[in-house]
Parts: sequence; structure tokens; C-alpha cells
Amino acid sequence: MNTVQIILDVPAELIERARAEGVELQTDTDKWIDGIERLLRRNRAARELGEIAAEIQALPESLRPTPDEIAAEVRGRTVNL
Repeated sequence: MNTVQIILDVPAELIERARAEGVELQTDTDKWIDGIERLLRRNRAARELGEIAAEIQALPESLRPTPDEIAAEVRGRTVNL
């Protein structure tokens, strides 16, 4: 696996809040990697949701699901963000 070294300017106040919670971000790259992975998953989910919304809007009014039907479908799925 190739790696890239990244140098970040992080506000001191944020680092202080993290330390107060027992999080040492300077030495734990796994937390940064996990955060980037979560961000990528959220971005993909948002893009997919936008695509689904566009597909629903493209349907004739008589074929569009109701808000209750959409909510029931969403509740029936497990989302892992």
C-alpha cells in the first residue's frame, strides 16, 4: 500500500477539546483514517440519496411513493455511516 504524509493545521482549541476527552490525535493516525472513511461513506450516501430523489421526481405523479411509503422503506433498511 502506498502512503502519503499529510501535515494539517488544526486549531489548538480543537486539539485541547480532543485531549480533554482523552483523544490524542497527533499520534493516532487510525482515527484520522477512520474519519476520512466515514466522510467518504457519508458523501457516497448523500450522492445516492440525491440520485434516488431525482428518480422519484422523474416519475409521473400517480406512480410516486407517498412520504409514508418512503419513510417505511427507509426504516426497513440498516444504514452504516
